[in-house]
Amino acid sequence: MPRGTVGSQDESERTPESGPDGDSTDKILTKLRDAQQWSLAVVSGAVVYLLGYALTGVLILADPDADGGDLTLVDQISRIGVRYNAAHGIDISASDPMILYESAGEFTELGATFDLFSFAGQIGQESTIPTAVFDAVPILVLLAVGVVFVWKTGDSGANELAVITTLGIAIGYGAVTYLSTLVFEYPIGELETLDELALVRLTGDPLAVPSDVEMGETVVSFGSESTGALFAGLWYPVVFSLIGALGVLVVRRYHLTDG
Repeated sequence: MPRGTVGSQDESERTPESGPDGDSTDKILTKLRDAQQWSLAVVSGAVVYLLGYALTGVLILADPDADGGDLTLVDQISRIGVRYNAAHGIDISASDPMILYESAGEFTELGATFDLFSFAGQIGQESTIPTAVFDAVPILVLLAVGVVFVWKTGDSGANELAVITTLGIAIGYGAVTYLSTLVFEYPIGELETLDELALVRLTGDPLAVPSDVEMGETVVSFGSESTGALFAGLWYPVVFSLIGALGVLVVRRYHLTDG
């Protein structure tokens, strides 16, 4: 028997590309790369929420008519977060159901959840910066992260996997949006209450209060409605990050076919 033939067949069947489970090294590396892309997408979603939050803060600080009242720094931070969430269509969640009294005999029942921008307009505290600008912030940052993510993680060709992976952005973005509802809350001051309904008076006196109803004071606080935050935090990145990602895919395919 020639020297070296013992076990030579087993050795020949082993390839340098084979892994312990029979997967090739290329397959293992591909799986690791895919896992890294999904992880990067989730982290990117969390980071881009903070970016949109920061841009909203800049807009508020740039507004010459912005009035933070006597809010502390922590309350101001929460106020920016609630404003950013409101740009997603997420309603205010008030600690007390509210009635907005405009004048004697005229009032609007706001309830415990309502639109922040509409409320600000009703009480004459709307920002000089148009609401559309605030609304555009989350859309623009999510479009941008979709573009950047695919541009950086996809290959030089048309990479559908990178586009699909952008759905991971929604996981990170949605999680932070929901968690923000547990953190961001700020007081709007002491308001008179009637039957657990806070009264906000713009002009004149409130409606005549029956003598048998005891009036008191409570500190009403604003936060973001959690259910709306969860849904908006998911579908906003699903839609807008995916649009940005698909834009990169279309451009790359155009250049491939054109070249």
